[in-house]
Amino acid sequence: MAEEVRSNETISIDNLPDGATKIAISSTNARSLWVTELSLAIFAVILCLTPFIEWRATVALLASALCCSFVMHRVRDRSFKVEESIIVFPGLGVQLVATDGSSQFFAASDIDHISVNEGFEHCRIVVYLVLVTPQKRCVVLFNRVRPSLPTLVRAFEVLDSWLVRTKSIAATEKQQDR
Repeated sequence: MAEEVRSNETISIDNLPDGATKIAISSTNARSLWVTELSLAIFAVILCLTPFIEWRATVALLASALCCSFVMHRVRDRSFKVEESIIVFPGLGVQLVATDGSSQFFAASDIDHISVNEGFEHCRIVVYLVLVTPQKRCVVLFNRVRPSLPTLVRAFEVLDSWLVRTKSIAATEKQQDR
Protein backbone atom coordinates (compact mmCIF):
# COMPACT_ATOMS: atom_id res chain seq x y z
CA MET A 1 0.00 0.00 0.00
CA ALA A 2 1.39 3.38 -0.99
CA GLU A 3 -0.18 6.45 0.54
CA GLU A 4 0.70 10.02 -0.19
CA VAL A 5 -0.80 13.06 1.53
CA ARG A 6 -0.84 16.57 0.05
CA SER A 7 -2.47 19.50 1.84
CA ASN A 8 -6.14 18.48 1.70
CA GLU A 9 -5.97 15.32 -0.42
CA THR A 10 -4.76 11.76 0.00
CA ILE A 11 -4.02 9.12 -2.61
CA SER A 12 -3.64 5.47 -1.71
CA ILE A 13 -2.74 2.67 -4.07
CA ASP A 14 -3.50 -0.80 -2.68
CA ASN A 15 -2.90 -4.22 -4.21
CA LEU A 16 -5.97 -6.32 -3.40
CA PRO A 17 -5.81 -10.09 -2.71
CA ASP A 18 -7.50 -11.02 -6.00
CA GLY A 19 -4.76 -9.27 -8.03
CA ALA A 20 -6.74 -6.07 -8.53
CA THR A 21 -5.33 -2.64 -7.70
CA LYS A 22 -7.36 0.02 -5.92
CA ILE A 23 -6.56 3.69 -6.44
CA ALA A 24 -8.41 5.86 -3.93
CA ILE A 25 -8.25 9.64 -3.76
CA SER A 26 -9.93 11.50 -0.93
CA SER A 27 -10.15 15.21 -0.41
CA THR A 28 -11.37 17.41 2.40
CA ASN A 29 -12.94 20.43 0.76
CA ALA A 30 -14.22 23.57 2.45
CA ARG A 31 -17.72 24.54 1.43
CA SER A 32 -17.90 27.12 -1.30
CA LEU A 33 -18.18 30.86 -1.00
CA TRP A 34 -21.84 30.90 -2.10
CA VAL A 35 -22.99 30.56 1.53
CA THR A 36 -21.30 33.82 2.51
CA GLU A 37 -22.53 35.54 -0.64
CA LEU A 38 -26.11 34.44 0.05
CA SER A 39 -26.04 35.72 3.63
CA LEU A 40 -24.63 39.06 2.46
CA ALA A 41 -27.34 39.32 -0.22
CA ILE A 42 -30.07 38.71 2.37
CA PHE A 43 -28.53 41.34 4.62
CA ALA A 44 -28.33 43.85 1.74
CA VAL A 45 -31.99 43.29 0.78
CA ILE A 46 -33.08 43.92 4.36
CA LEU A 47 -31.02 47.11 4.52
CA CYS A 48 -32.64 48.33 1.29
CA LEU A 49 -36.12 47.69 2.73
CA THR A 50 -35.49 49.56 6.02
CA PRO A 51 -36.80 52.96 4.86
CA PHE A 52 -40.17 51.37 4.02
CA ILE A 53 -40.66 49.38 7.22
CA GLU A 54 -41.48 50.42 10.78
CA TRP A 55 -38.36 50.69 12.99
CA ARG A 56 -39.27 47.73 15.23
CA ALA A 57 -39.71 45.48 12.22
CA THR A 58 -36.42 46.79 10.85
CA VAL A 59 -34.60 45.90 14.06
CA ALA A 60 -36.17 42.44 14.07
CA LEU A 61 -35.24 41.87 10.42
CA LEU A 62 -31.67 43.07 10.99
CA ALA A 63 -31.31 40.81 14.03
CA SER A 64 -32.63 37.82 12.09
CA ALA A 65 -30.33 38.63 9.15
CA LEU A 66 -27.33 38.77 11.49
CA CYS A 67 -28.32 35.43 13.02
CA CYS A 68 -28.82 33.95 9.55
CA SER A 69 -25.44 35.29 8.46
CA PHE A 70 -23.74 33.82 11.54
CA VAL A 71 -25.32 30.40 11.02
CA MET A 72 -24.44 30.36 7.31
CA HIS A 73 -20.88 31.38 8.12
CA ARG A 74 -20.59 28.49 10.60
CA VAL A 75 -21.97 26.07 8.02
CA ARG A 76 -19.52 27.35 5.44
CA ASP A 77 -16.56 26.71 7.72
CA ARG A 78 -17.36 23.03 8.04
CA SER A 79 -15.53 20.82 5.65
CA PHE A 80 -16.63 17.57 4.09
CA LYS A 81 -14.74 14.56 2.84
CA VAL A 82 -15.15 13.26 -0.68
CA GLU A 83 -13.59 10.02 -1.86
CA GLU A 84 -13.52 8.34 -5.22
CA SER A 85 -11.72 5.17 -6.12
CA ILE A 86 -10.87 3.13 -9.16
CA ILE A 87 -10.45 -0.62 -8.94
CA VAL A 88 -8.29 -2.00 -11.73
CA PHE A 89 -9.03 -5.64 -12.54
CA PRO A 90 -6.17 -7.20 -14.55
CA GLY A 91 -7.36 -8.24 -18.00
CA LEU A 92 -10.97 -7.25 -17.30
CA GLY A 93 -11.37 -3.51 -16.87
CA VAL A 94 -11.78 -0.74 -14.34
CA GLN A 95 -14.58 0.08 -11.95
CA LEU A 96 -15.19 3.66 -10.81
CA VAL A 97 -16.65 3.96 -7.30
CA ALA A 98 -17.82 7.22 -5.66
CA THR A 99 -18.48 8.09 -2.02
CA ASP A 100 -22.23 7.92 -2.53
CA GLY A 101 -21.95 4.27 -3.56
CA SER A 102 -22.49 4.78 -7.27
CA SER A 103 -20.21 2.76 -9.51
CA GLN A 104 -19.54 2.24 -13.18
CA PHE A 105 -17.56 -0.53 -14.88
CA PHE A 106 -15.56 -0.16 -18.11
CA ALA A 107 -14.27 -3.28 -19.84
CA ALA A 108 -10.66 -3.13 -21.01
CA SER A 109 -11.87 -3.39 -24.62
CA ASP A 110 -13.99 -0.25 -24.07
CA ILE A 111 -10.96 1.88 -23.17
CA ASP A 112 -8.96 3.37 -26.03
CA HIS A 113 -6.55 5.44 -23.97
CA ILE A 114 -6.14 7.44 -20.77
CA SER A 115 -4.90 11.02 -20.59
CA VAL A 116 -4.41 13.95 -18.26
CA ASN A 117 -5.94 17.16 -19.61
CA GLU A 118 -6.50 20.66 -18.41
CA GLY A 119 -9.40 22.99 -18.97
CA PHE A 120 -11.26 26.02 -17.67
CA GLU A 121 -13.93 25.86 -14.99
CA HIS A 122 -15.43 29.00 -13.47
CA CYS A 123 -12.49 31.22 -14.50
CA ARG A 124 -9.82 28.85 -13.19
CA ILE A 125 -7.69 26.14 -14.71
CA VAL A 126 -8.45 22.58 -13.64
CA VAL A 127 -6.57 19.38 -14.37
CA TYR A 128 -8.43 16.12 -14.85
CA LEU A 129 -7.86 12.48 -15.73
CA VAL A 130 -9.99 11.05 -18.51
CA LEU A 131 -10.76 7.63 -20.03
CA VAL A 132 -11.40 7.77 -23.76
CA THR A 133 -13.49 5.05 -25.38
CA PRO A 134 -13.05 3.89 -29.01
CA GLN A 135 -16.21 5.92 -29.81
CA LYS A 136 -14.31 9.02 -28.55
CA ARG A 137 -16.54 9.33 -25.47
CA CYS A 138 -14.65 10.89 -22.55
CA VAL A 139 -15.23 9.83 -18.95
CA VAL A 140 -13.67 12.11 -16.33
CA LEU A 141 -12.13 10.20 -13.43
CA PHE A 142 -12.07 11.63 -9.90
CA ASN A 143 -14.48 14.35 -11.00
CA ARG A 144 -15.88 14.99 -7.52
CA VAL A 145 -12.50 15.09 -5.80
CA ARG A 146 -10.65 17.32 -8.30
CA PRO A 147 -7.14 16.34 -7.16
CA SER A 148 -3.95 18.24 -7.94
CA LEU A 149 -1.70 17.44 -10.89
CA PRO A 150 0.89 15.40 -8.92
CA THR A 151 -1.88 13.21 -7.50
CA LEU A 152 -3.41 12.70 -10.95
CA VAL A 153 -0.02 11.81 -12.41
CA ARG A 154 0.40 9.02 -9.81
CA ALA A 155 -3.05 7.64 -10.67
CA PHE A 156 -2.29 7.99 -14.40
CA GLU A 157 0.95 6.01 -14.07
CA VAL A 158 -0.87 3.07 -12.48
CA LEU A 159 -3.76 3.13 -14.97
CA ASP A 160 -1.55 3.61 -18.02
CA SER A 161 0.80 0.75 -17.10
CA TRP A 162 -2.25 -1.50 -16.57
CA LEU A 163 -3.72 -0.48 -19.96
CA VAL A 164 -0.43 -1.09 -21.79
CA ARG A 165 -0.09 -4.55 -20.20
CA THR A 166 -3.72 -5.42 -20.96
CA LYS A 167 -3.45 -4.33 -24.61
CA SER A 168 -0.19 -6.20 -25.13
CA ILE A 169 -1.72 -9.39 -23.64
CA ALA A 170 -4.77 -9.00 -25.90
CA ALA A 171 -2.54 -8.47 -28.95
CA THR A 172 -0.48 -11.57 -28.08
CA GLU A 173 -3.64 -13.65 -27.68
CA LYS A 174 -4.90 -12.45 -31.09
CA GLN A 175 -1.64 -13.46 -32.75
CA GLN A 176 -1.75 -16.90 -31.11
CA ASP A 177 -5.33 -17.44 -32.31
CA ARG A 178 -4.27 -16.96 -35.94
